[in-house]
Amino acid sequence: MTQRVSAPRGETARELALLAIRRITSAPRLSAVLLIGALLAVGLASSAPIFIEAVRDLGLRQTLTDADPASLDLRFVQTKVTADIESVEAVEALIYDEVVEAAQPLLVGRMISVRTGGYVLRTDDEPFDQPGADHAAFLAQSDIDETSELVEGRAPEPADGLLEVAVEAAQAQAFGLSVGDELLAQPFWLGLQHETRVKVVGLLRPTGDPRRWSSLDPAYMPVAALDTELRFWTTRAGILGILTDQSPTLRLTLLQRFRTDLSDASAADASLAADSLERMTRRIAQSLDGVQQETELVETLVGFSRRFQFAQSTLLMIVLQLVGAVLVYAVVAAAMLAEQRTEDTAWLRSRGARQRDVAILHIVEAAILTAPAVALGPLIGTGLVSLLGFVPPFDETLAATGVGPFLPVSLPAEAWYLALGAGALALLAQAVPTYRATRQTMVTTRRERGRPPSSWTQRALIDAAVAALGALLIFELQWAGDPIDSPLVGETRLDWLAVATPTVLLFVVGLIVLRLFPPLMRLLARIVSPWRSLTLLLGAWYLGRTPTHYARTVLLLTIAGALAVFAASFRSTLDTSYDDRALHAVGSTVRVHEPLSQSLAYDRIAEQTDQTVARVQRVGGTFDGDEDSGRLQIVALDAAQVAAQLREGQVGWAIPPADLEAISRQASSLDRPALQPGGRVSLRLTPVKVIQNVSVGLKVLDAIGRYWWYQLGEVAGIDAEAIELSTVISDEPTLYIPLEGARLVERRSAWRPGVEERPAWPVTLVSVDIGLARAPGTVLLDTLEYSERGDTRVLSDFNTDTWEAMPLSAGEDPVDSLEATDDGMRFRWDETPTSLRGVRYRSDTSPLPILLSTEAMEQGRLQIGEEVRLRIGPTPMKFLVAGEFEAFPTYDAQRDEPIVIVDRAALVERIYGSASAGVSLAVEDELWVAAPLGRWQDLIPDSSTESGAAIEDLLTLDQARDDLAADPLIVASWNGVFIGALAAVAIASAFGLVVLTSVTAQARRVEFAVCRSVGMSMRQILGLIAMEQLFVIVIGLGAGLIVGTQAGAILLDFFALTPDGRDVVPPLAFIIDWPGVGILFGALTALFALNLGAFLWFLRRIELHGALRLAA
Repeated sequence: MTQRVSAPRGETARELALLAIRRITSAPRLSAVLLIGALLAVGLASSAPIFIEAVRDLGLRQTLTDADPASLDLRFVQTKVTADIESVEAVEALIYDEVVEAAQPLLVGRMISVRTGGYVLRTDDEPFDQPGADHAAFLAQSDIDETSELVEGRAPEPADGLLEVAVEAAQAQAFGLSVGDELLAQPFWLGLQHETRVKVVGLLRPTGDPRRWSSLDPAYMPVAALDTELRFWTTRAGILGILTDQSPTLRLTLLQRFRTDLSDASAADASLAADSLERMTRRIAQSLDGVQQETELVETLVGFSRRFQFAQSTLLMIVLQLVGAVLVYAVVAAAMLAEQRTEDTAWLRSRGARQRDVAILHIVEAAILTAPAVALGPLIGTGLVSLLGFVPPFDETLAATGVGPFLPVSLPAEAWYLALGAGALALLAQAVPTYRATRQTMVTTRRERGRPPSSWTQRALIDAAVAALGALLIFELQWAGDPIDSPLVGETRLDWLAVATPTVLLFVVGLIVLRLFPPLMRLLARIVSPWRSLTLLLGAWYLGRTPTHYARTVLLLTIAGALAVFAASFRSTLDTSYDDRALHAVGSTVRVHEPLSQSLAYDRIAEQTDQTVARVQRVGGTFDGDEDSGRLQIVALDAAQVAAQLREGQVGWAIPPADLEAISRQASSLDRPALQPGGRVSLRLTPVKVIQNVSVGLKVLDAIGRYWWYQLGEVAGIDAEAIELSTVISDEPTLYIPLEGARLVERRSAWRPGVEERPAWPVTLVSVDIGLARAPGTVLLDTLEYSERGDTRVLSDFNTDTWEAMPLSAGEDPVDSLEATDDGMRFRWDETPTSLRGVRYRSDTSPLPILLSTEAMEQGRLQIGEEVRLRIGPTPMKFLVAGEFEAFPTYDAQRDEPIVIVDRAALVERIYGSASAGVSLAVEDELWVAAPLGRWQDLIPDSSTESGAAIEDLLTLDQARDDLAADPLIVASWNGVFIGALAAVAIASAFGLVVLTSVTAQARRVEFAVCRSVGMSMRQILGLIAMEQLFVIVIGLGAGLIVGTQAGAILLDFFALTPDGRDVVPPLAFIIDWPGVGILFGALTALFALNLGAFLWFLRRIELHGALRLAA
């Protein structure tokens, strides 16, 4: 008996490769589909690091373009350096070595400057240190020849006994110096014997970039000395030679500036340089005492790296979704290919091939299809990423940075690593579905073809696994869904499970649809069985008999439909988010900050534009008695106006306007007298006991909510006679009483330079006040009269039904008293020192309603309806919790202190109705203007710039939106989502329908030939195929529509991160763009029509006898 001789391994491998190639060429369409799928998977995976690096480099270029180049230089200032060559060179060498080691690739130049302390100047005929003597400092700058030019004379040179200097031309003119002048320079800390003769030999002026002129560096040259101290430019040898010899205890200030250039540096290089520079900073600080290291380079690079880390998570999610989608398509295509080759595999087993041999053959086939993808994928990814330079808004960013038109890309090693990993996954995606086919023999193949089996146990296990995975992902989404892990200690890092969750969640939903499709098709077949339409019966029968074949395509189209909804709706969602975030940052159309908000006539803005202007004032506060719980931000605003602005802007994410209107101040039921200009007010009173002179006056409220004070006169004496105090209500009140700072401000101060310091008429009487009382006293109040145009009327007799004593603190019971006596209304005050106290109209003392943020409610452990005491500055007040909110314009819970919203007019009335009107409060004042800036810009006063206010104090809605869209990392992240989602839809739809058509055409070739042989027309066969594909497309896209509309918001939450790692505020709202969805679904319908046309072409080429002969 002869034994079989084993073939050499090389020959066996060659035969396997040849057999695999023949099998691949035998099914060219599906093999091409698998090859394209592998190319896409590898290309997309390898393009991830390429795209990320390209965006990172682009973002760095944009960041550096926006930065001041001079601020990115490395500057080192060392003071009190001993004035000898060895000490100076030792310090210079130490700093130079550290800088070169840390950032040599970034350095393009070095400047060294040496400066002395102050010297007193005099001429030969003047005494030493006379009053008004000029002072000077000596400087030597290494690049002075490059950064300045001589206007007159020559450059200083070393000389014996005489120090030659040059002076800046502007300073020479200011100090009266000219070329040839000689002076004596005396160190202010030494005597006359150490004088140095100085000769001016040249006049110069700086050229080039003035920011790199050493004397303008505030860390090197005191700002106060720029205009009061002469700068003598000389040589380094002159300072370390002549001055050192004649000033033995001289100490120097040493400046080294290293110019940097990052135009050719990649983001990776910059990140490494940032780490090296941070270490360099620590080493230099440990080696040199008192050295100042000044640069924005480290902060810029480190900040950019941190911001990019958060943007990177969004980009990774995009790539993972695309790669996952392509791998699913590869699995589906491989499964279809395995089904088509079932008989070929069975013939191999029947001819003696072992299961392992067949499995190896399938692996070799997959490897042959995957190898070109691994080799070409990174190169294809590089080309595709570079083409993004033509896509808005990348093209705009490239134009701003001076590069393009292609997006600059590099091919990092990580791209090849990911290509190998994606290639391995693609190989498994092709090989694993074919493993079941390796166990088939010809007998089992014929049996399964006659009646497909169903394994309920296997399906139940798969369903349970999918349900468990879905539950796990929902748990991850609810409890740990943030892809950024920012621990209190340690570096921020990506949570890879959270990053992968959106991708896996999408496919879990697809697998559920895949499982539900077969029973639905069997149910459909039973429903249509009574009908007599041949096309409908055959189509339903075939769908119900082999549902798995169509279920895979339904899975692809479900994913495609879901991504189509996401892609089509993303632009509208992003635009809405930009609008919401801009409104959140501004609050209204325009927000005006201090000091310009204090210089605008906001009443005239409302009159001129016929739109609302809301005053918003912020002051710090705490829970009274629980200050350790944390600070609060009290936001006092014009509630009715802000509510109107929110309602007009149709803001859905913020506090409801009705809640704001509910806390707005209600009109008082008291008819308080209105006073017009020119009227005279007279007060009759009797001093009973007034130890200290006090001022008596009226507090009034003008038409736009400002408080003023008119002095009636002064009172002093004990048991004095009745007196009458009076004043004219004019345009010139005695005092303006602002809430801002809550201090009494003289009317003619320049505190509000742009607004006429006069009341807006009419004014309303608020109270009668005693000013600056520091001792107890008592007066009898008689009547308050008002005369206008010869008509006199009594404003008040101070009846206790209408009047009451003013409390010292807002909302508290009064300490002073107002009571009726036989002699009249007696007002008595105690010794508590206050700015203003007196009597006022009776007012509501119930707690003011407030709205609290969710964080404030949690901090105070409060519930709606409770009363709470808040301390505003030093003043405690009672409030009623009227509501709770999560979002409000300008409030970010991740960044700001919890806020409390109260109506400004009600709070101001409560404060001004007490002695708290004189308490100092640190108030931030704003104006929220609903009208666009162009309609009232002419009302911005020119004098505002003189008082420190500038146009930068304005923030407009358009400006805020442009700022959001200008960040290159936001551009890359959000537009990457949009482009990636569209690419995924294109891949999904093309793969799904092309694979369905190709496999259907190949697998049912004989079936269609038989149908034609029994008399079915071409129209009926085409209708049969159209009905089957229509069912698949309608069910697949319908499921995708449902999944996309429901899961879109969930997926969007994972992308809702700002570049600095915080959640987007306000939260993103998923806005479905139904026209966009219709366009994409229409494109899929057009693709369906093209597939039908291709199938019709295929049917016409079927030869009846040839197909039947092949079947036999």
